[in-house]
Amino acid sequence: MKRFIKLFTAAALSTAFGQAHAALVIGSHSFDENAFADAVAFFEPGEPNPESQFLNPEEALGAPDAVEGTIAGVALGSGGTLILEFTDNRLVGDGTSAADLVIFEGGSLEASFVSISVDGVTFFDVGRVPGGINELDIDAALAAEGLPATTRIAFVRLTDDPDQGSVNSSSAGADIDAIGALNSVAIPIPAAALLFAPLAAFFLRFRS
Repeated sequence: MKRFIKLFTAAALSTAFGQAHAALVIGSHSFDENAFADAVAFFEPGEPNPESQFLNPEEALGAPDAVEGTIAGVALGSGGTLILEFTDNRLVGDGTSAADLVIFEGGSLEASFVSISVDGVTFFDVGRVPGGINELDIDAALAAEGLPATTRIAFVRLTDDPDQGSVNSSSAGADIDAIGALNSVAIPIPAAALLFAPLAAFFLRFRS
């Protein structure tokens, strides 16, 4: 219980007082620490399934951690689908043709189709990425649906392209290491939680 209160208080105070997140630089990209997917909303690997060590979808959460020459992330299998969710932030466009989203795929280069969603039900196609580290602009996809660039995207769906890659590999399908939002907005915690934060801090001061 005490650990929960400490974590909760830290998050609440950080949001309440606008504490800046440190930048994480990966190659030519700079991300906020909270710019990566936080949760797995859906995972259905394609057939034949990759081997079990490559079937943990949570390997696609957070910042990328692939080491050159190794396989990192979750393997989708031929035609498999993974839906990742941003919970403490939302992916947005910037109204230009510049990149908004980066897909990090590890292992051998294997392509996947990318789509985005506000609610996890209705998805809009963004394009096909050939594998490796790929940038995507989401503005055109939003505009095609009559949506503004500021539309807050919570879900990103990745589907392996079954017409390429080896289906007999131990990590068949695209190996998704991470997804990162180059443009995002933070989701504040509820006002009631912010009201509780000072009380929690006071409690910890005298009970820890």
